Amino acid sequence: KLADDKLKLFLDLEALNGATLTFEEVNKIILEAFPKSELDSAVLDDCIKTVNSGKKVEQRRIAKGHEPQPGMDGKIVLLVKKFTGQGEVTIDPQGGSHFRDLHLFDNIAREQIVGRVYPPKPGVSGKDAIGSEIPSKPGKPAKLDIDRTLEVKSSDQSEEHYQVIVSKEDGYLAEESGKLSIKGELVIKGNVDFHCGNLDFVGMIRIKGDVLPGFSVKGKRGVSVQGAVREGILMSAEGGIEVSGHVYHGKQGQIVAAKNFSCSVAQEAKAEVIGNITIKKESRDSELRAQGGILISSGSLVGGQGHSACGFEVKLIGNEAGKSTTLVLGSNVEMSLEYSQLILNLESHEKGLKLIDLHLGPYATNQSRVILLKGEFKNKIEKLLEKKKQIESSKLKLLEKKEEILARALFNPSLQVNVLGTMYEGVVIKAGEAIFSCGERFNGPVTVKLDQDKGEFIKGALEPLRYEFQAPSAEQRGISGEENGR
Repeated sequence: KLADDKLKLFLDLEALNGATLTFEEVNKIILEAFPKSELDSAVLDDCIKTVNSGKKVEQRRIAKGHEPQPGMDGKIVLLVKKFTGQGEVTIDPQGGSHFRDLHLFDNIAREQIVGRVYPPKPGVSGKDAIGSEIPSKPGKPAKLDIDRTLEVKSSDQSEEHYQVIVSKEDGYLAEESGKLSIKGELVIKGNVDFHCGNLDFVGMIRIKGDVLPGFSVKGKRGVSVQGAVREGILMSAEGGIEVSGHVYHGKQGQIVAAKNFSCSVAQEAKAEVIGNITIKKESRDSELRAQGGILISSGSLVGGQGHSACGFEVKLIGNEAGKSTTLVLGSNVEMSLEYSQLILNLESHEKGLKLIDLHLGPYATNQSRVILLKGEFKNKIEKLLEKKKQIESSKLKLLEKKEEILARALFNPSLQVNVLGTMYEGVVIKAGEAIFSCGERFNGPVTVKLDQDKGEFIKGALEPLRYEFQAPSAEQRGISGEENGR
């Protein structure tokens, strides 16, 4: 008797008129009825022994089948970490934990493979108790929902039967309501703190809150902060940086941008940009470097240093207390921090050489006399001379580096400072060897401009800043110098 599910075959057996049954004749009878069945010989043999002992056999299972196995469903395997808002603490090789680096997502480049789509697999057929095949159900295809920033392509791996999901844009992988997409803009709804950690993104970053001390934000296409930045680092390799609130750096923090930088207030800020720096209210004790202009047309620039290749336009420069405020004009390359540090290194080398010469005394200029010396004094002088040689060699390399940088220099035809309101005593303007010191406050609007023929600054009617560069003239080559690095 075949069970309803056809997976079990049962046997009812009894001997008529006291006959003795044999395994062979019973097996033959069953196989004639069910030729494909796979009988359990041990069970059948036990049934025959039971009947031959005078008992009746009922509902003994003598064969069983096996159910079909459905095919595996297709699946989607992501090869990158998508953005979920949940980070993971970075552990370094020494076992240290870095709670500022939470790895919220993977950066994705255009044409990068971000995932695989595996097809469903066929199932395995089953058999019923009498040997007939039970067909299996194939797996279901994976449900992939993507937008136009992603596309599905055939895999180059011929031995692997899958398709690949390819990004059509730079950004991060996101999933919203089951749909995958690449986002070129990262939005942080709160502060940049231990909840999200440091950010490094190939697109644009928008921060709704503040950037807290010790955290860095690097957005390749730009950075926008609606709040304030306190001792944090903001960088953009291709875009600009905009801060709606205050920027305070103190002893740590930095802003570097390939385009413009703007903020409301800058206090002890350090900024280096290729474009313009625009400050709405005040810059106080900051170090600002711009290959464009530095613009504070409605506010004040008090203390610190400003370095600009296209000039300054400021309402109030300095203050009534005569606070030292320095404005430096020069070529585009001289505005960089790299150039400034190089000049400081050269000055350090010069000081070191002068100090060694003081210790060497007459042996600094007449080294032929050293051979006449003896003992510890001779050793001391020889060590000083060797040290001097090393410093001179290092200085030569720095000078070569300086010339290499200046070879790329471009000058603005007009090196000027536009005073829209008042310039106070204590303000100094530098352009190479030319220096303008404000000994007495004066009111604008007025332009303080370098007369390159005379090599001195002159005051005149207000002129608009010029945003253009050209190769340096002979006079401008003279402007390029160590003063601009200070």
